[in-house]
Amino acid sequence: MFFTGDGAMGEVPGSKYQLIAWHSDGLVEKLGIDMGSRFVQRGLGQRVDTSAPGAYLSNEALIITHAHDDHIAALPGFLKMGFNGPVYMTHLTGSVYSHVDLDGGFHRKDTKERFHLQKRRMGYREPFSPTRSGRIAAEFRDAGHMPGSAGVMLTVRDPGTDEEYRILFGGDIGRSENWTRYFVRPPDFAGLPPLDAVVQETTYGMTRHGGGPESKELLLEGIERSVAAGSPFIVPTFAKRIQRIMQDIFTLREEGRLPQVDGKPYPVIVDCPTGLRMNETLGEYIRFLLDDEFSAAQLAQMTRRETSVEEARERLRPYFSEDIIRLFQTEDGRMAYDAANPFANEHLEVFPNRKSGKEQHDTLVARIASGSPGPFMAVCASGMMSIGRAKDLVVASLPLKDAIVAVTGYQSPSTIGFAVEHRHETVKYLAGKRGVQEVPNLAQMVRIRGYGGHADAAERQTQLLQHVRTREEYQEAPLIINVHGDPHNLRDTDKAVREGLCALHEDGTLMLPEQRLRFNSLLPERGVIYDLTARRHRTD
Repeated sequence: MFFTGDGAMGEVPGSKYQLIAWHSDGLVEKLGIDMGSRFVQRGLGQRVDTSAPGAYLSNEALIITHAHDDHIAALPGFLKMGFNGPVYMTHLTGSVYSHVDLDGGFHRKDTKERFHLQKRRMGYREPFSPTRSGRIAAEFRDAGHMPGSAGVMLTVRDPGTDEEYRILFGGDIGRSENWTRYFVRPPDFAGLPPLDAVVQETTYGMTRHGGGPESKELLLEGIERSVAAGSPFIVPTFAKRIQRIMQDIFTLREEGRLPQVDGKPYPVIVDCPTGLRMNETLGEYIRFLLDDEFSAAQLAQMTRRETSVEEARERLRPYFSEDIIRLFQTEDGRMAYDAANPFANEHLEVFPNRKSGKEQHDTLVARIASGSPGPFMAVCASGMMSIGRAKDLVVASLPLKDAIVAVTGYQSPSTIGFAVEHRHETVKYLAGKRGVQEVPNLAQMVRIRGYGGHADAAERQTQLLQHVRTREEYQEAPLIINVHGDPHNLRDTDKAVREGLCALHEDGTLMLPEQRLRFNSLLPERGVIYDLTARRHRTD
């Protein structure tokens, strides 16, 4: 059994892995896991790299863990290169990617048609075999990161030796505030069979998010400071995670806590076309669960198969938490989509992905640069502030001492977001033909970590690693393959895993008497092929 990767090794984005099973009868099966984009840093400039290695075209199938760009954005190019195998993902990941990325992007018609022809959508805990031989068994498990996100458990069986190799690709593990207040359910890695290896993300390394006010209160604090100072409040986030912010704005409005400006509601601008499409898509799925007439009409359009509304709803329900469904409950206990839709745009100013939206964006940037923009909040992407519309809004705001810029997730070194979070005196950025520019970093900064989507060390351990059991027939403890992290976080995680992790309760506190979790650890390098089975030795 061999493992290699072409991204998310020594860096956070770019998850692209390959598993190679070499059977005793000579059959070689290659399986891809994720096809994400990377950030390529050139000086102060960032370029999104959506290329894929030509060697991966020999993969028999591809498995996608979720619909974030760093796990799926290289897929259209990979299909265009000629990959013709099945592409497996959860039902919701397939739908989100189709409606938000393919329909809303600039993809060719033949790319969309190829995706729909090759996609295979599966449910959580629904066994499937991604290769023709049937020797590899797969199963998605909820990862609690975003609606539809998953880890994938793979069991590779060699019929010639009757040996099995079990490896879990954990995907991206969500954080606890998401499970209690957002769409998603907690990760579901309980009951796994004993494993040989686990591929785990290490975005936050061995750090902890810590306590403090919940995200909604920190958001309100930023809004109140914006009103008091008459200044902009810029909230960069990742496009497919703006729903958390929209949900909190809705809740604050329902609670009567959003302030007024000149007798009118505090202005909230959504300058994020992809996020708006994501809002609309998820809203429609929830409406499908609640509105009989809508669901019947949608089902008639979406499928030619004989599927009842209830059957379709049963497939959809596991992707949404009960908390988010309860938002739509009326006072008399009925569930109605129109009763309280937190993703409606009626109270927001939205900048769509059309010419008019770009013009609105440019006008807003000029308004901020004028020095007297007035109080408002602008939700924008990307979350690390070095690309997209967020870059323009943040750069325009940084010279204003009363402006407020939120940090809502992990910030990689060399990004504008990293300089903002770590209070650099000046921030350098690449301004097209004008080359490298520099602005003073005078704006105020507020951290709202809860809008990030990745687990900290304790959450990752309690939700994933503490469910990993050793195979008794082998001497070695399971191998933890650490990926999806910046170098310092990868090194810290590797060291902690090798030394032994202390078992934790669900709330992150230490179990007493102290118990140590024993694993082996690997820090893979991009493009290097690792022999995983060479590390196993039978106890007999």
